[in-house]
Parts: sequence; C-alpha cells; structure tokens
Amino acid sequence: MLPLMLVESSEFGVLRLSRTRCFSSVSIGTKSSSEAPYVLFWVIGGRMDIVQGVNAKSLSPADMALCDTSRPLTYRVRGDETLGGGAVAAEWVTVQIPRSVLSCSNRPEEELSAADLSGRCGAGRVLLNVLQAFLEEAEIIDATARVRLSSVLLELLTVVVVERAEQIAQLPAGQRDSSVLQRIQYFAETRLAASDLTPTYLAKSHHISVRQLHNIFRKGGLTVSGWIRERRLEGWRRDLVKPQNRHKPVQAIAQKWGLRNSAHANRLFREMYGIAPAAYRKRMSSE
Repeated sequence: MLPLMLVESSEFGVLRLSRTRCFSSVSIGTKSSSEAPYVLFWVIGGRMDIVQGVNAKSLSPADMALCDTSRPLTYRVRGDETLGGGAVAAEWVTVQIPRSVLSCSNRPEEELSAADLSGRCGAGRVLLNVLQAFLEEAEIIDATARVRLSSVLLELLTVVVVERAEQIAQLPAGQRDSSVLQRIQYFAETRLAASDLTPTYLAKSHHISVRQLHNIFRKGGLTVSGWIRERRLEGWRRDLVKPQNRHKPVQAIAQKWGLRNSAHANRLFREMYGIAPAAYRKRMSSE
C-alpha cells in the first residue's frame, strides 16, 4: 500500500493548513486530549467518512466538517479517481485551530462534533474559496499578513458554523426528524455486528428517550428492531456471494452481522428472501 503523501503544509498565524493526498483507502483514528485542537476537514477529491461519538458524516468534494479532536474520532478516506498504475487518490485539506482562538467554541457540543459544512453555496463557499487562496498564495504571503489573514478565516468559520445551526433550527419538524433518522441509521450501520445494538442503546447514544426513537422511526415508516433486522439480513445476503467468502461457513458470516442464533437467523432469512441461506449461496454461485 502506498503511503500518505503530504503535498504541502503552511502556517497562518496560529493556524496550520495541510494538504494531503492518499493513494489508497486508509482509516485514521485520533485519541482524546483536552488540549487537542479543532480541525476543519475539506475534501478536494475522493470521499471521507468521519465518525465521532454518535455523529457520522460522509463527505464528498466541496464538503467540509469541523471536529473537536479533544474527543476520539475516526476518519476513513478513499479515492474515486484512477491514476497511473491503478492507484487511487483521495485528497483533502485540514486546518488545525487552537481551542482558545475559535470564537464559536462555546456553542453546544453537538454543533462541533463532526459538524458538516457545505462549501457549495453561501458563507461556506466563501470560506472554501478563502482556503483555496491561502493554499495557492502561501509562498508569497509574508508572516505579518498571514497572522492578519488567519483572523479573517476564523471569523468566516464562525459565521459558517452559526449559519448552519440556524438553518437546522428553522427546518420544519418533519425535516429535522428525517435528518435525525438518517444520522441514527448511519450510526447503527457501523455497529450492526454488536450484540447490544438495541433501541435502548441507540436512544441512549443519541440522548433521546426510547419513545422518541420509536416515534422518529415510525414517522419514516419503519420500526427500530425491524430496520436493524433487515439491514443485518441484507449484509449477510451480500456477503454470502462474495468470492472471498466462498469457504467461510454460512453461520460464521451471519454472526459477523450480529445474527448469532443460527436457527432463528435461518428462519428470518427464509422469510425475507424465500430461500434458505445455504441454498441461496449455492444457487448464486452456479449462475
């Protein structure tokens, strides 16, 4: 696997901008630290998935996310542009921001936990354009100007965070519920193998009551347990026919998806797909 390649890194006052290119998929985790900075991620090429606590975001080019790295987070990058030799590149920019200089750091915790910020329009687009200019002109901007410009970037970032929070607050209740549902589902998708993935666990992880959780799913035409069961069965079905799993026992694959009771899992599979899992694998491998 080819390593991360740091394309460029510059300091603007107390801010540190880094541009990184990766030639293969990679997952990176950070540990909690009370002195850790805020980090603004900006995806230039490829995709980035960020998970921090109960918040999970998938970023595409022109998307940004602000993260408080005093708490653990994991981000995974993958490319979508094939280069020479079959390598795949992802490219992103990070801005490290000391905790003491970000004026919006007193906002609610959830607003600064993998907060997704679009760079496609409004203040977000202005912020993205400023970042782009910083990177392009870094070599010819002197130290004094860099300090002054860092204040501009910090003010813009504050505006973008506040604008996002106000937009969410103004959404109709139904749209807010839909957004919360998608966030909970993304969170659950990464934990389908866990035996404690229950309505109680999901509600506690998202700081809502179990009743509220059921109401959110009901408004989406779903039940919590039913949705979890269907996602597990679908993951099992997909894995059964993957070439790399041809020699793995059917039930071992089921357990990977949190389906630990063999008889019960087989019955659920048959009810959903009209065929036993072993027979399904055999039929698909012969086609």
